[in-house]
Amino acid sequence: MDVPSDVIHVSIHHSVRSIHSYAFSGRSQLRTVTGGDMLEEIQRRAFSYCTSLQEITISPYVRVIEEEAFDNCSELTTVNGGEGLEKIEVGAFANCTLLREITFSPRVKYIKGAAFDCCYGLTTVNGGVGLRRIESGAFSDCRSLREITIHPSVKRIEDRAFHRCEQLTTVNLSEGLLSIMEYAFCKCTSLQRLIIPSSVIEIERCAFARCTNLTSVVFCNRIQEFVTTRESMRNWWNGGIHKRSTRAYCFLVKHQIPQRLELLRPLTWQADIHGMLACIPRVSTYSLEKHFKTIDRKLWLYQNLMNAFSLLELGLWKSIIIAQIFQRSNGSITVDTLKIRCHDVAINMLNQIVPFVIPFLIDGNDDGNVVYDDDSWSSASE
Repeated sequence: MDVPSDVIHVSIHHSVRSIHSYAFSGRSQLRTVTGGDMLEEIQRRAFSYCTSLQEITISPYVRVIEEEAFDNCSELTTVNGGEGLEKIEVGAFANCTLLREITFSPRVKYIKGAAFDCCYGLTTVNGGVGLRRIESGAFSDCRSLREITIHPSVKRIEDRAFHRCEQLTTVNLSEGLLSIMEYAFCKCTSLQRLIIPSSVIEIERCAFARCTNLTSVVFCNRIQEFVTTRESMRNWWNGGIHKRSTRAYCFLVKHQIPQRLELLRPLTWQADIHGMLACIPRVSTYSLEKHFKTIDRKLWLYQNLMNAFSLLELGLWKSIIIAQIFQRSNGSITVDTLKIRCHDVAINMLNQIVPFVIPFLIDGNDDGNVVYDDDSWSSASE
């Protein structure tokens, strides 16, 4: 029996076990649905485009909300129940633009692709301790979402899972997470700080592209000693970690980071570099690789400071000789004496200058911690 197109209220009898595909689809005047306490199935597009529906209660016997079941229910603000849910299928609540809050029971294991895509008003996601997978675009364009916690059971955040969540300021990643895929957090422009768990072994291309306020990325320090000498670098390589860190290793070798670190004396800065490099996962092009390139930039600046000693010494050498000529020395001062004097003065001056310069170079609040070049913008999706 077809449901009238102008239906306003539906009461589902307790004997009903399934709402079939398209059963109420397009009933734009449907406002309330009651009953259905014994429902076991809500099939594909069962309530899609019910643009006046404001609230729905999911029976505890429903295990799966099928594809696009509530797609484009643009007035839907509240979803109750769902204690027995295990899977939310593709696009199940896509374009529910007024949906404010969603709570997942511990039984929910899978949030399929675009399940909550374009839920512009979604601010809060609760629960999810049993989740295993957040699939492609699951929360894409949830532009009011402010915080998300990825529980330890989640091993993989798929591509574009949180793409363009513009108000997302806090992302809590848990130990156990292995992979962050392409564009996963692309255009999360409010995200400022990120802690990468040591379990992460890959961060794919553009995972954090156009996160324009992301200035702090923290890795664990579990293997920081591998950057101190070439021998430890060799041991790290031979130990098999290269299987998950090939790109990071090639970057370090290319820029001679291990050898150059041996030249550094300020221990606080050296420790800071260790923290940035330690436990690096495999990082793809146009992702957090830019973060590691800032290390080379800072080393280059510091090495130029070290070279400045010779230039300063030469400058002093010239000025002192000229001064001596003007004083018409009677020959009592030799060239060797002048060189020693220049050397001592240069050391004294650098001892005063360097302590003020080093803190500037290692300032954790500078804008150089994460750098994107023009290529990364062009590669990121619009």
